[in-house]
Amino acid sequence: MKINYNKDLIRHIEELAEQNEHLSKENKELQAENQKLRVQISRLEETLEKRINDAVEKAVREATKPLIAEIAEKNALIAKVEDRRDIQGIA
Repeated sequence: MKINYNKDLIRHIEELAEQNEHLSKENKELQAENQKLRVQISRLEETLEKRINDAVEKAVREATKPLIAEIAEKNALIAKVEDRRDIQGIA
């Protein structure tokens, strides 16, 4: 019984070439999918950043409303006191 190493070697090379072709195709598909995912992540990050900024701005507005109202009241009170001083001639 004669072993033909050449046939086995050629068959093995053909199998490896086929496997390489399959892996190359799969790699290209994964690269394309990876690129799509990167674009999606970028869009999600932009959307998330905008939503966070909007929420922070709203929270700041809500938190400062009472302070702004208090400042307006105190400014009005100061103006009344100054008017009284002017009427009474107090320096």
